[in-house]
Amino acid sequence: MKKIILCAALCLAGLTGCSWNQKKPQPTPSASPSAAPTVSPTIDPAITEASDIVGETTTFGTPIVSVQMKDGKISWVSIDEITEDTTKKTLGDQYKLGEQAIAGWSQQIKALEDYIVTHGLEAVDVDEEGKAVNEDLRTQCTITIQNYLETVKKAVSQAEHPENPPK
Repeated sequence: MKKIILCAALCLAGLTGCSWNQKKPQPTPSASPSAAPTVSPTIDPAITEASDIVGETTTFGTPIVSVQMKDGKISWVSIDEITEDTTKKTLGDQYKLGEQAIAGWSQQIKALEDYIVTHGLEAVDVDEEGKAVNEDLRTQCTITIQNYLETVKKAVSQAEHPENPPK
């Protein structure tokens, strides 16, 4: 129980210190005189659902996923992972993968995020090791992604049905 509370606290602290708006610039509001802004100009009013989810802890860490949905599709996704007292994205290039890795963890997870937004979550296929089999994704992302995908699915479900939180 303490571990869950600690993970939730770390997620909350990490997410409050970061802004998704820094990752994806928002369009400038139109100057139309009839369109009075009803929401903050930094938030896309077409975003209908959003969700932050903490995934299942593995030997590598605990995934943290944030999604935003627009017209029933993922319009933005952020995948990170808590390791000890920080996250892999915070560590950036300091988080080392094996010498044979095609790119760093942050670059590989960025490729996965971009693929999900462009092609949809359903388009990502994995093999028995939990790695991408989509050739266009596998050339950029060779890490095990199964746990991240499951956490993204939970975040999407939570965004679409906030009244039924995932268990």
